[in-house]
Amino acid sequence: MPEIIIETEYEFEPQEGLNIYALRVPRVSEEIVRQAGARFGLRGTVDAGTFIHNARGMAYSEASGWGLRLFRHSGGWQYRNAERWQADDGRGHLEIGDDEAAELAREAIGRYEVAAESELDLVRVQRLHVAHAERGAAEHLERIVGLRVVFRRVLDGLPAEGPGGRTVVYLDHGRELTGIDHLWHEIEGRAAPGRGCARGGASPVRGLRRPRRGDRPPPGLLRARLG
Repeated sequence: MPEIIIETEYEFEPQEGLNIYALRVPRVSEEIVRQAGARFGLRGTVDAGTFIHNARGMAYSEASGWGLRLFRHSGGWQYRNAERWQADDGRGHLEIGDDEAAELAREAIGRYEVAAESELDLVRVQRLHVAHAERGAAEHLERIVGLRVVFRRVLDGLPAEGPGGRTVVYLDHGRELTGIDHLWHEIEGRAAPGRGCARGGASPVRGLRRPRRGDRPPPGLLRARLG
């Protein structure tokens, strides 16, 4: 059995009996795009928009600028306005605190029923800065043209780490929504009760690979034995 010894001391005591979950096999089709896009008012038809298929997944867009990209390997999606997402109109400047930005992001997530409040843990608020300066000038003008609010997924009361557990909300300088990334693996059900890990009871580790020559141990990882 794999064994993980972690140096980090956790500030919480997770509950006993953490679970190991089975992931739902992602399905990518025009029908799935229609179902995912319906919450945003996207019609998801060839008459109303354009579908693009590639190896990574499927994208759909409408004349309004709004579109949805569905990823084949994870089932996650991105809903964005291609004309307004991280765009600069040359004048706008966003002044907003982290708490207010996070609240606006949570409102958007709730309005479109992306995730439950109990499944979200705020990670950070990041602002998109632009700067303008005249050639030869000693000073420059800096503005904030938008931001993104990053949440990680909470499962069994613990925040998930790694890919497959992020929801990101994008706002423009007018505090209007310009996109949502929902990069989650959907859960099929509980596969088995977890047995936890040493020191602090970290959540079960999934997707380990065998070390390769030249690998360095991750920070805080004292020992790992696989198999």
